[in-house]
Amino acid sequence: MPPVHDDAVCLGQWDWSETSQTVLLLTRTHGALRGIAKGSRRPKSAYSGGVEIMTRGEAAFIAKQSGLSTLTAWDLVETFAAARQTLATFHGAAYALDLCRRSLSAGDPHPRVFDALVALLRGLGHDGDDPGLPLLRFQWTLAIEIGLAPRLDDPPRPGQPVWRFDPLAARFAEAAPREERWPVRVGTVRLLRAVADAVASDQDLAAEGGGPPREVWDQEACTRANRFLAAYFGRALETELPSARFAFGVGRHNR
Repeated sequence: MPPVHDDAVCLGQWDWSETSQTVLLLTRTHGALRGIAKGSRRPKSAYSGGVEIMTRGEAAFIAKQSGLSTLTAWDLVETFAAARQTLATFHGAAYALDLCRRSLSAGDPHPRVFDALVALLRGLGHDGDDPGLPLLRFQWTLAIEIGLAPRLDDPPRPGQPVWRFDPLAARFAEAAPREERWPVRVGTVRLLRAVADAVASDQDLAAEGGGPPREVWDQEACTRANRFLAAYFGRALETELPSARFAFGVGRHNR
């Protein structure tokens, strides 16, 4: 069977032997792929000197329905240097990779998520130490694509500065059990709505006029919104995301 070629981002890699690796790739048109790259660490190989996490390349592989697929070649294309410039941007990128690992399945492609991940890894360093809007856009795009986006409807009693979010119902609801209600500022919801509109219309948040109005976002607002989505993903996926603690400074929803 001839190998398949696809654009891919490395979500993780582990040593298999002195000369080989196992890898987890997110491919653009074939979904997540777990494979073995035999001989990838040899000086003269078809793997650009090995497959490294948080890099993009053209992957050639022979997919298998069960077990590890065989990675036959890896042509390095991009290293995303901007995402490695500071500890904050690196933690933001590591969180995005972790979220992909835990939410995307093999054989279930999401080209829009792949494109959003690449855009995030390229754009993280543009605003200094603040992951900000690029990370927020990525999280919302992923939530939409895998069917987990929370509803941003008006609450039962509008006009309040703090709304109550029910993570189990994925919506704002005052009638939710008290222990399951998360307080969320109206400004956070307003920012999420603006990002949702930009994603739906495929606007570039970094472009002039392509993002939320400046009056609805700043670094603090972006941090709150990113924390909210990170906490929601953890609850929806029923898994702890340790990388969120490093990316946002907390391990759960920040009130």
